[in-house]
Amino acid sequence: MVRMRAAENRRWILRSTNDGITATIDSAGRLRGTLPLYTEATSYTGFTYISERTPYTRYGNWFVALCATIAVICLVAQRVGFVGSKPMP
Repeated sequence: MVRMRAAENRRWILRSTNDGITATIDSAGRLRGTLPLYTEATSYTGFTYISERTPYTRYGNWFVALCATIAVICLVAQRVGFVGSKPMP
């Protein structure tokens, strides 16, 4: 999931955990470096600060809300009879 979020927002993620995968993930979602599980260690890794905002970061879930709204309107229109009904003779 974290790799998808990195790519979605075009951000580097430096992930440090006590009992999971410690990793560096670049802005495309690729693993750049990891440490073994359950091992005390230090990782020297580089990353790039990115200040630009992606459309998803800027607008959020507007596309999902728009699609859901259009789907509800189409379902209501079909149920009421505006769409897909046969013309009267």
